Amino acid sequence: MTTTTMHVTIYTAPGCLRCTQTIRRFRQLGVEPDIIDLSTTPQLVTQLRQQGHHQLPVVTTGTTSWSGFRLDLIRDTAATMTGEPAAS
Repeated sequence: MTTTTMHVTIYTAPGCLRCTQTIRRFRQLGVEPDIIDLSTTPQLVTQLRQQGHHQLPVVTTGTTSWSGFRLDLIRDTAATMTGEPAAS
C-alpha cells in the first residue's frame, strides 16, 4: 500500500546503463516511475543542466532530485513511497 503521493520521474537516454539500473531498482522495490527519454525531448536537456544536473539519469520526486545512479536515494525514496523499510 502506498503511503504517500510522491511521484518518481526518471529522465533517461538510450543506451544509458545507469538509467537502466535505476529504473530496474525502483521497480524491484515496488515503485513504477515515469520515464522520459531525453532524446525525444531535447528541450529538457537544457532545463536539467540549468538545474545543475550534468549526468544521467536525473531522478525527480517532486520534493527532491538527483543525478546518477544513487542506490541510497533510490532505497530511501522507495521506502517512503511504499511504507516498507529501506532495503539493504
